[in-house]
Parts: sequence; structure tokens; C-alpha cells
Amino acid sequence: MIGTSGSGKTTLMRMINRMNSVTKGQVLVAGKDVRTLNPVNLRRHIGYVIQNNGLMPHMTIRENIVLVPKLLRWPKDKLASAAQRLIKLAELPASYLDRYPMELSGGAAATNWCCSCASCQPKPNFDG
Repeated sequence: MIGTSGSGKTTLMRMINRMNSVTKGQVLVAGKDVRTLNPVNLRRHIGYVIQNNGLMPHMTIRENIVLVPKLLRWPKDKLASAAQRLIKLAELPASYLDRYPMELSGGAAATNWCCSCASCQPKPNFDG
């Protein structure tokens, strides 16, 4: 989502995640009104990159990338392949998987946060 400062990007993302209430109209995720969805389940099935570093500092990049899939109880082999696939997709060295966020540059950490958000393979359609 791209827009000028103050155009409502963060507000919309907070409404999508049910952190802000929708007061007019609808916000749909995968064709469903977010007001009808369980907030925890909703958040586990969509990717959300926040403006500041969203990685857990006490966890390795690998652990950060597979955090949500682990909550979704993916098997260990699927977790491992997801981390490998996403680090490769981000064109970052596989050695980053065993490092901690503070050991990476700001850009590399942000890229890894995007990998973490993509790890649960979100497929939402945003309307409204």
C-alpha cells in the first residue's frame, strides 16, 4: 500500500487487523467483512509489515520467519523449507537464518520481516 503521509495507510492496516474499528463501509479480507472474523485467526492468516522493525530480537531470523506458521502447527519439515525458500526469494544469504536481528543491517532486517509476513502464504484480497 502506497500513499502520502496522512492518507490513511496505517489506519487502513489497523482496520484490516481489527486494531481499529470500521465506522463506515466495509473492509473485506478474502471477500469477508473483517468485523465477522476472529481477530487472532485473521492476524495469523495475513501478512503485515509494520513501519519499524517487527522482528523478535531474542529469536533468530529463522525463528522469526516461521513464527506464524509454527503457531498454525505446520510440520517441522515444512517450517524448514519455508525459511529456506523465503530467504532465497529475498536474495539474502542462508547464513542469515541463524543470526539475530541486531546482527543485520536495517535493510536486511526489514527484508527478513517481509519474509516473516509471507511465510504463512497469505492470499487475502483487499476491498472496501
